[in-house]
Amino acid sequence: MKVFILTKEPFPIGMAATNRITNYARGLVANGVDCEVIVCNRTEQYGKERNFQASGVTSSGVPFRYIPPTTRRSTYFIGRRIHDFKDDFAVAKWIKHNVAIGDCILYYNIHIVHMRRIIRVCHQNNIKIVRELCEYPYGTRNDSAKAKIKRWLYERFVMPKFDGFIAISESLQKYAEEKGRVDASIIKVPILIDKSQYDGVEPYTQERPYVFHAGTMYERKDAIVSTMRAFALACKQLNYSIDFILIGPESPHKEELNAIITENHLENNVHFLGSMKYADVLKYQKGAWLTILNKHDNVQNRNGFSTKLGDVLLAGTPVITTTVGEANNWLKDEESALITKPHNIDAIAEQIIKAYQNPELLSRISRGCKQVAISNFDLYIQGERLKEYFG
Repeated sequence: MKVFILTKEPFPIGMAATNRITNYARGLVANGVDCEVIVCNRTEQYGKERNFQASGVTSSGVPFRYIPPTTRRSTYFIGRRIHDFKDDFAVAKWIKHNVAIGDCILYYNIHIVHMRRIIRVCHQNNIKIVRELCEYPYGTRNDSAKAKIKRWLYERFVMPKFDGFIAISESLQKYAEEKGRVDASIIKVPILIDKSQYDGVEPYTQERPYVFHAGTMYERKDAIVSTMRAFALACKQLNYSIDFILIGPESPHKEELNAIITENHLENNVHFLGSMKYADVLKYQKGAWLTILNKHDNVQNRNGFSTKLGDVLLAGTPVITTTVGEANNWLKDEESALITKPHNIDAIAEQIIKAYQNPELLSRISRGCKQVAISNFDLYIQGERLKEYFG
């Protein structure tokens, strides 16, 4: 048996989704399962390429290939549409000729037309196909009428076709049980970490302790504007003795964030460093005093489980989070996290101040959160569970 992880995410360099795909593959390979990542389309924008090879093996031993002959997308709009159309059909053809009976496809993507085509080819060739479910379908934006229609179509015409599901959270596991086929095989696999990923990593240090954020900077998902306001309140009360370091793509809320910084005189305390290599992100995370996962109460956060939380916990970085989502099934207030209610800037600010004024509490949380990560999210242990699931 061979497991093919089918995705439209960039590989091997990308963001949270790419890292989760990598950890799936590493866990399976380490447990003796033949596994390969298959990228369905060209992912790299001209002039901003991170992935240049259309096939190869990652430094961690994961083989991969792009179905197109190149990773680079066209510089022209019409060219990109033509390539996307051709690549979608090329994937179905590739499956017919390269995936054997008894193999399995783990599908990491959400596109109704593409999914139905891939499912049909798999079932015509007696190939098992499993859906990776790490987010509530079409829940990443406001729950508009358009999103609801797409979700209904997905639930009605796509979900019952999958042979199984891998859900990242308890709520998504229940969702798969409700919307999937009666005989679909379902397993919950939480966030994944490599226990050795911080080995040899020198932490970034500076005079002032710093709050650290890595990843996207959206209000709906990351509550980045609310977090900045809470930091501003706490920073002023602590006499500007803490910093906020942020790494990742430019926020769509850039103007609002800059206004908060200017209004509260935080120019020397807030530092946007842009995107950087994962190895460098780990240095900042390892040296961080605090991380804030300010999850608002919305459909995306209620069902999801932040994959970057694995890096935070393993680094032993105390985290402030809210009572929303899967993290609350694993973390306990003042033992492995500081947990507060959502939609409350004052409450987040109070937790920042509490962290600063109680170093012994913070030290206890640091030990507790690291133990939670090691005991529950190790990719090799979860890879053994996945081997049994696919077997």
